[in-house]
Amino acid sequence: MDNFFSIEHYKHGKGTAILIKHRRKTELDLFMCSFGNRMKGRLFFCRKHIDDGEEIWWDDGKIRKITQAGSKRDELEEALKGLFFGGDAPNM
Repeated sequence: MDNFFSIEHYKHGKGTAILIKHRRKTELDLFMCSFGNRMKGRLFFCRKHIDDGEEIWWDDGKIRKITQAGSKRDELEEALKGLFFGGDAPNM
């Protein structure tokens, strides 16, 4: 079984994922991902995040349409603005 896989990240481009931790539930296997000199450090993802293919996916040659999803922080900020300002939030 090979522990090195090709991946692609929506922001950092193509890279390599190394399987570093096997788990009983394979969807929870942990991968360390590196993207060459394009970023400092490493990113860690579970297999289920790579399989979902929203932020990071297996590089299998398929062309993917990248959609910009709102982050949890943006959702929380909007909810707080609605709570405190009743939907008429001032621009901050």
